[in-house]
Amino acid sequence: MKPSGIQNAGALLLVLLIGALLAVLLVNEYRANTALIEQNQRLLKSTAYKTLNLFIEEQLSTYPRELNTLKNQWKAFSPDIYWFNQGQQMYPFVAGSDMESIFEQMWSDYADDGGPSEHAGSEDATRRFLTLQVLSAARAGDQDLLRENLGKFLTHKENYSLLPVEEIVSWLVLLAADDVSWSDEFAGNALIKGWQGGRQTIASVADSFLLNSNSISAHDLQLMQAYITRAAKRHDVSIAPFQQYLDRLYQPLQLPDFPDQGIWLLDEQWLVIARDNKQHIVIPAELEKRIARVEELLKHQGLLNSDDQLTTSVNTNWLSLDESTISINKISWEQALQRQRYFFLLKLLLLAVLLVLAVIAGYAVRQRIRRKQAFIRMQEDFINLISHELKTPLASIRIMSETLDKRLQQNLEPRDYTRRIIAESDRLQMMVSNILSYNQLGEARDSLSSDQFDLLDVITETTDDFEEAGTGQLEFRLNIPENTCISINRLLFVLVIRNLISNAIKYKAHAIVKVNLEYEAESHSLIVRDNGIGIPDNEWEQVFEKFYRSPQTSRQKGIGLGLSLSRAIMRKYGGDLKVLGSDSHGTHWQIQFGRA
Repeated sequence: MKPSGIQNAGALLLVLLIGALLAVLLVNEYRANTALIEQNQRLLKSTAYKTLNLFIEEQLSTYPRELNTLKNQWKAFSPDIYWFNQGQQMYPFVAGSDMESIFEQMWSDYADDGGPSEHAGSEDATRRFLTLQVLSAARAGDQDLLRENLGKFLTHKENYSLLPVEEIVSWLVLLAADDVSWSDEFAGNALIKGWQGGRQTIASVADSFLLNSNSISAHDLQLMQAYITRAAKRHDVSIAPFQQYLDRLYQPLQLPDFPDQGIWLLDEQWLVIARDNKQHIVIPAELEKRIARVEELLKHQGLLNSDDQLTTSVNTNWLSLDESTISINKISWEQALQRQRYFFLLKLLLLAVLLVLAVIAGYAVRQRIRRKQAFIRMQEDFINLISHELKTPLASIRIMSETLDKRLQQNLEPRDYTRRIIAESDRLQMMVSNILSYNQLGEARDSLSSDQFDLLDVITETTDDFEEAGTGQLEFRLNIPENTCISINRLLFVLVIRNLISNAIKYKAHAIVKVNLEYEAESHSLIVRDNGIGIPDNEWEQVFEKFYRSPQTSRQKGIGLGLSLSRAIMRKYGGDLKVLGSDSHGTHWQIQFGRA
């Protein structure tokens, strides 16, 4: 590779390296800005998730933290929360299904008019006896006896806990008696509220029913529910809180395997909160409502704009509730990302344009430098060539003139010195004319004049000059109609013809130089054919370049300006000069004239 090629490759590589470095910087800047936006998204998602957790914990704080407390205070809470202990639903209460039905037998036992002597030492027999004693006093209308027997009945309930079914039956037998009317307060306490005794609470029908429902058969529960409903209507007791639990009694919540910890979303309906002691609390999800509340709070705090939105992305039935379930549709983020992408692409485009411009500018500067260097070399070569070419004919003329002078002084024959001096003078004159005409053509611009003249007259005069000069054996053939008028500077056109004829003489292939000149009216051109050595077809255009010398003619004298000057003259006047064909038999030239 040439040194200039190495320099060009090095400069191009440097530009590409700088461009690659700038591209890397732009990519890193884009990634950093995008990462900053994504970090803001993560932080806001984390804030939204933590706020959602706070709202969930706020709801959980309204419920007891212990299951026993929840069971004992069930009247204060609606059954919208589920409590599981080691996978078993403990709250709301569930009905047993595979238990033996004993309610009807128990009811029959309490209907018998027996006493404690029948089952000595049996607390359930004592309970039946006390129940019948209370009914007997109530039917007799003896209030003192009724209070006494009722006190014994309540004291027995406080001190002894029987089977849940028997506890319920003992109450319902009293409340179901058609011939006894109880006060609303007594009926309400018996059915729902219960009594606070000296040491502990006396359980009501609802307490015994719900807290022990999983140990009572489903059939017995349904029978008891019917008795409870009739008793409530008869004594005008509201069982609305109790009824809410009855609605869920036979529809326990079915859950898959319980997670160990965290907050989980189930079927987009329930939130499952896993405690460390294998306790699981399930509350209604109400996710959209909770998210809307979080969104409202974040907007109030200025973390979200008025047109921003929080949404949930739930696509499974069992999903851990974390930051990934919250989506933030923040318009400013989308706009920021779009701006980042837009400016990134714009910067890359500008960088690419700058690189291309840098390469083009570098190439242009390099070409300008090369042209300048080539012009300087051309000037140096031209000066050297002109110096050499001018010295040669001058030296020849001087030597031949001195020789001729000596021979004349000695009365000797002059031989052909006079002809040779004339030939060298003509060559020197042609050279000077070409140089001056080229300079005149470059500086004159549009100031060169045009002459109207007959083509045949000019060609005839020019060929006669060559024949009279005795420059060799010449044979001209003219096929030019008379009165063929052309418009061009006469002197410059003569120079064109003389250059073509001089080349035919200089590069002759035969002893007789033959030049045919023929005018073509259709193309308005002059065809010049010679019988010289010809021009290789790959040099047909190169011969018109300034100072170009074909390798096969480099031994001939000349400066390589004739053809370049001739083409420039013809093009200056709207025409052209080109090679139509060339081989070993000669060259065909076409002088194209401009149209008037």
